[in-house]
Amino acid sequence: MTSKTTEARDNAVTSWASEALPIPAHWVYADFDVAFDNISLNDIKIPQKEYRASGEFPIIDQGQDLIGGYTDDADKTIELQRASIVFGDHTRCFKYVPFTFAPGADGIKVLVPREPIIERFAYYACKSLRLPDRGYSRHYSFLRNSKFPLPPVAEQQRIVASLEGIFSELDSGIQDLKTARAQLKVYRRAVFQNAFEGKLTAQWREQNMEKLEEDPDRLLQCIQEEREARYQQQLLDWQAAVRSWEEANEDGKRPVKPKRQKDVPPPDQPALSNLAELPLGWKWVKLGELVWSVRDGPHFSPRYEESGIPFITGGNVRPDGIDFATAKFIAPELHRELSARCKPELGDVLYTKGGTTGIARVNTQQFPLARRVVGQGERAAAARTGRHSNPSPTRGDIETVG
Repeated sequence: MTSKTTEARDNAVTSWASEALPIPAHWVYADFDVAFDNISLNDIKIPQKEYRASGEFPIIDQGQDLIGGYTDDADKTIELQRASIVFGDHTRCFKYVPFTFAPGADGIKVLVPREPIIERFAYYACKSLRLPDRGYSRHYSFLRNSKFPLPPVAEQQRIVASLEGIFSELDSGIQDLKTARAQLKVYRRAVFQNAFEGKLTAQWREQNMEKLEEDPDRLLQCIQEEREARYQQQLLDWQAAVRSWEEANEDGKRPVKPKRQKDVPPPDQPALSNLAELPLGWKWVKLGELVWSVRDGPHFSPRYEESGIPFITGGNVRPDGIDFATAKFIAPELHRELSARCKPELGDVLYTKGGTTGIARVNTQQFPLARRVVGQGERAAAARTGRHSNPSPTRGDIETVG
């Protein structure tokens, strides 16, 4: 370390002052050296490459986990009369260690609270400090420059008991939240299942039988007619684009002829036998019988720009909506090229497959966006559906994004 670097570090430590919060009149502030002994670790630190997955003695280092690894070397262990506090010089991590251990790698300080300071109180006092964040630089100098509030021993004990009682309640609350979240997921799935098996609208059907005259086969026929009408319109648009391309003698690729969506056979009897019984007037159909087309996105990572068209991946499609804040951008020229394959628009449904599979969200944005396939086994597709409520063909895309 150069003299200038050392001087800059020393100046930073000197200029930083530990936050001294108001304390009761019968408490005192103690300097670090008054409150702690710093245990020497010469020649006993264990390099990370020597860690073992199991062993007789745990290794404590400056990582976030309490135990970094294990060793069987008793000569490298620390056995203290009082519990110690291990401080990560780089990570600013504090660990309470009441057992025999071996110090790991470089960058830790082993601190023992001096009598009559209660070890758990000293640990919580350290945890309450607001040390500056200097990245991966060392922080021990800032810790030594800190002031520690010291109440009488009886009050230290009471503070520890109160904190641990509160922490126990918080841990219990967190577990309750996790349990409730898991139960909500189960309930949500059950609600969806009931909705699409007709159970949610059973009472409504009983009270509105006169409104249930539409035959499901006729509804499916209308959807298929809309799909065919849309394909014929695509053909007309393609023929016009080809004529314009030929008349202009343009360079580049000839406009691609649209493909007709393949017919999908209806579910057979073995498949239907595994499905729930539906109410009168309902029928099971395959998704392929309803969609206009299924497309996937590009299978490569494009060049990103500082601004342009939002480029949506599976990570942007979240349970609470589409996260445009973290979306990257591509150039409009590249977007036009990718849109020849699949062009998500307003009203399209984004559906993830790969990563977190099964998140479906409607695109409510007016501006254009692009999407991609990322990683092994991930897919991006768009399925356009007809909507019988509108007599003219309409578009809606279902896009699965990896």
